[in-house]
Amino acid sequence: MLHTSAIASANKFISFDLAVVPFMAVSVLVTYMEYPLSIRILNLALYHTPIVLCGKWFYRYWYRFRFGDTEYLDAVHMMKRISCLWVAANLINWAFIIAQTFYF
Repeated sequence: MLHTSAIASANKFISFDLAVVPFMAVSVLVTYMEYPLSIRILNLALYHTPIVLCGKWFYRYWYRFRFGDTEYLDAVHMMKRISCLWVAANLINWAFIIAQTFYF
């Protein structure tokens, strides 16, 4: 049962990885529109949610239990890719915030 739950929740995250594209588009637009820094940081807090949820998935389904099934291992690989994608997107957004404080 836990094995099926892990794969099902990983598939939900896999379908959510396209949300990085609007996130990056909004980040670039908000930087060039020169919104106040407080609004940018509040917006960024919303986009840390996928990282927290990925960490929760890894704790629940990878750290405590490990399975040798091919489908499960593919799900773990995809979750690692998605978490790296969201971390990279948030680091780029933080770079935009730092650049906005110094240059705009």
